[in-house]
Amino acid sequence: MNRSAMASLVRESVDGDMAALRAVREGRTAVFREVYERHQASVRAYALTCTTSPALAAKLVSEAFAKLGERVASPHPLDRGRHAGCVRLQLLESTRLAAVADALRHPHAFSSGFMAWIASGSVWPMHDDGQLQVAYEGLTPLEQCLLWHALVERDDMTALAGVTGLTGRDLRARLATADRGLRRSRMELYLERVDSEDCIKILSEGAGLPYATPSPEVTAHLAACPRCRALYEDLVRLDARAARHLPLRLLGWWPAEEYRRNKDAAAPAAPRERERPVRTAPVPRPAGAGRRRHREAGPVRKAVMWLRGTSHRTTVFVAVTVTVATALTGTLAMRWMESSDPAPCGQGGQDPGTTASPKAGPPLASRLRVNADEYSAQEGAEGSRSGYRHARSLSGGDQLRYDQVDFGKEGDGRLVTRVSNGGESGARLEFRLDCADSEPWALVTVPADGEQEDVTAEVQAVQGRHTVFITAVCDARRVCGDLHWFGTVVR
Repeated sequence: MNRSAMASLVRESVDGDMAALRAVREGRTAVFREVYERHQASVRAYALTCTTSPALAAKLVSEAFAKLGERVASPHPLDRGRHAGCVRLQLLESTRLAAVADALRHPHAFSSGFMAWIASGSVWPMHDDGQLQVAYEGLTPLEQCLLWHALVERDDMTALAGVTGLTGRDLRARLATADRGLRRSRMELYLERVDSEDCIKILSEGAGLPYATPSPEVTAHLAACPRCRALYEDLVRLDARAARHLPLRLLGWWPAEEYRRNKDAAAPAAPRERERPVRTAPVPRPAGAGRRRHREAGPVRKAVMWLRGTSHRTTVFVAVTVTVATALTGTLAMRWMESSDPAPCGQGGQDPGTTASPKAGPPLASRLRVNADEYSAQEGAEGSRSGYRHARSLSGGDQLRYDQVDFGKEGDGRLVTRVSNGGESGARLEFRLDCADSEPWALVTVPADGEQEDVTAEVQAVQGRHTVFITAVCDARRVCGDLHWFGTVVR
């Protein structure tokens, strides 16, 4: 590889994650944006292995970076502590911790695999003896970071340079040192448990394994000793083994293939190679043909030529382009919002009451569950008589309205509703979309035993944002029950 090609792999001037965090601690807070842009796509890919909700994944990403910001703002040294030196690992661990905490409150918003892992006790896999993890954690923080990104994340040299701040030969030298160090630590840990003097003598003399070709004496010993032969084979395949087992030992939850698919989906598409036109021999001009007439440039062409004239004009050109793109994006967003408005209701479909919600705010996400007290308007409902914090007690004919409930792009086929304190048989809640007088979208029966219960109903999957009307139906004018929350899950 020539020098110019080598230079294209690694950026010439890179600070790296730890240098950026130190700069943030010193007051250059804008540098934190670089760290965010370097890692946010991967952190979101990991969050999406935990939850089925893109909105909740975005929330987990925000919490992970907020945790990193708290660590930077604290007086504790940045190069000490768990996963010191590897920002990606710190962020992934924070994401997993936040996901576990949220899953205990909103189980229906998380993937079945993640919930099964939690139900099993969030147990780390114990099929490995732990020697690999010990060998890895015996390396320097920089070497651990290099191996994580090279073996597990499969990052290229450009990404490694951005994360570590190393460039060119320094980067390759430290990566080779980390690789040898992991294998050497693995062998030393093995030798600590070996009682045979022959094994210790042979393997100590073969310190170059597995890079160097084994001597005839070492080869004979490996053929006669199954344990040493297994170690040698482990050293040969240590890259693949580390990529498979390290995330399980360090994070616990690690669906490798799903994480990789999510990362690939978030990666920018590679530019398509332009086809080069086939050159043909020049066609001689006919005798007597004059010079080609210069075509007068139009006003748009003149403006573009002027903007591209100097580096300063190029800056102006970029600024104008960004401004126009922003305006177009705003226009498209407004049109999308207009097209997402619910259809106008007919006679009798007016909004119930005018009581403002105590928590009026941004759109509500159905997969994150909608608490009963997050209503936009209500008629007749009151606070829970049993003292439940977010619940509303509903009597016959009471109605709640929830504006801008986001059902996502895919749409879910099940509605889950938590209800309690049902006092009579046959009490139910009727869910309608967009209009208070439309046909019910879902019917939820309130249990008459008074206990809390999560009632599941099969519904027609809907996408986008809708207004949700909930009407209580009882045989008598008394409390039908308490509504705690509702949300949707994948069928």
